[in-house]
Amino acid sequence: MNRATWILGIALLGCGDGKAGGGGDADTDVDTDTDVDTDTDTDTGTGTDTGTGSGTGTDTGTGTGTGTGTGALMVNLSGHARDFEDPDAPIAAANVVLDGTARNANTDATGNVRFPVEASAFYDLLMSAEGFLPLRSAARVEDSDYTTDLWAMTAAERDAILTGFATDDPSKGHLVVYIVGDAAVPKTGATVEFDGTYEAKIASEGLDTYVDGEDYALIDGSEGFFLFANVDPTDAGNVDVLPGRCAGRGIVAIEAGTVTLTRFDCP
Repeated sequence: MNRATWILGIALLGCGDGKAGGGGDADTDVDTDTDVDTDTDTDTGTGTDTGTGSGTGTDTGTGTGTGTGTGALMVNLSGHARDFEDPDAPIAAANVVLDGTARNANTDATGNVRFPVEASAFYDLLMSAEGFLPLRSAARVEDSDYTTDLWAMTAAERDAILTGFATDDPSKGHLVVYIVGDAAVPKTGATVEFDGTYEAKIASEGLDTYVDGEDYALIDGSEGFFLFANVDPTDAGNVDVLPGRCAGRGIVAIEAGTVTLTRFDCP
């Protein structure tokens, strides 16, 4: 923190008074006696009081560290990296970056990674792992620790979902939206809308079973996600889940060649 203090100057100018006084006394009699008394008394006083005071104080402190000293509530944003098609297969040694910062870390042997962050904010985690497509996971962190999904796809897994609906366009991205209810079970009856430009909207109807997602709501047995294929890149695409009252990331970024994933928790 760099702090500068005011410089205060006060000038006081006092001027005293100047006084001149004189008296004459003449007495005339028949004997012609002249007495002249001339008294001149001059008192001139000039007083000048000039005071100038200045104070300058500089207090500079510089600190560099991994913590954030903003006074905000700090919580942990964790990521769990795993294979999109195999939840029991963690992805170790994947590099994860907290978007918008220089902070990054590698997932451990169980596929986990953690970043201390300020509460009540939006965050994206960017993950790169050998053999998998680049992943962007978008999350909203409230006032407690939060774990976001880092479920990365291989090119083969992506193509298996796209088959019959679209062919991957490297100049565009893909958006996966999970909608889950209590105990992370897919939310039956839920659907999603996205205001970006895309080629196809695909819904999971069951294990490795996919259908046209337009005007579709999730059913029992679904894997709980929609995939928007070949989405035009954007910094701020709006995602709306119905029915409402769902907590999740409503604004997402789409990049060419990257899978963006977000999850909505609907009670």
